[in-house]
Amino acid sequence: MHSFRYFEPLHIHAILTWIFISFIIILIPLLKKGLEKGIYTKLLGIFMLFAKVFDIYFRIVFEREPWYSTMPLNLCNISLILAGIYLLTNNNLIFNIVYFYFTGAILAVILPNTNPYMYRFYIYVFIGTHILEILAVTYAFILLNAKVTKKGLYVSLVLYLILSCIARVYNNHFGTNFMFLNDYVISAVNFIKPLNLYAVLYTLLFMISMIVTYLPFIYVDNTEIKEENI
Repeated sequence: MHSFRYFEPLHIHAILTWIFISFIIILIPLLKKGLEKGIYTKLLGIFMLFAKVFDIYFRIVFEREPWYSTMPLNLCNISLILAGIYLLTNNNLIFNIVYFYFTGAILAVILPNTNPYMYRFYIYVFIGTHILEILAVTYAFILLNAKVTKKGLYVSLVLYLILSCIARVYNNHFGTNFMFLNDYVISAVNFIKPLNLYAVLYTLLFMISMIVTYLPFIYVDNTEIKEENI
């Protein structure tokens, strides 16, 4: 049993390991002449979907978690699955959803769950599944000419509210904390009471973060819309 702590050597080593792996994954198609980028991208998408399946398998079989607590209902889990689908389909709307949700993956890498783990190896699995989402966004910008759009923002906001409602119903039934709506995301914010107020504030804050991540692309998006109308 390993009692995980923020920024312990294992945490830092897992982050650095996956940053290095991500760097190599992006570097290969940039340096390898004659590489079929489409096939390489699809293989990367399959790998991301496999990573999520392996994460669920490991948690159930080795970490002894109940199946209902391993369902991909947290935003990062959903984003990783969508990232894999995006790399397989090159659908820009799906990319937008992944982009507007990936700030959650950054926070999860910095401040992951501090629950005790049966195996230290799971720290690498957890960090890896979240860094892969960040990798997908970076890869899309560098190699796939992905574009952030206002439509993507609107779809992401509406989908987030729908997923939050589903998670709240699921949490109430199984006693879980998907989307961090039935218990605090970190202990530092447990001064916000009651929990319902926290859930509303948490939801609004994340929606604001999505809007903020769109701001750098407003000019580009508006310029492309004007060009299409000419």
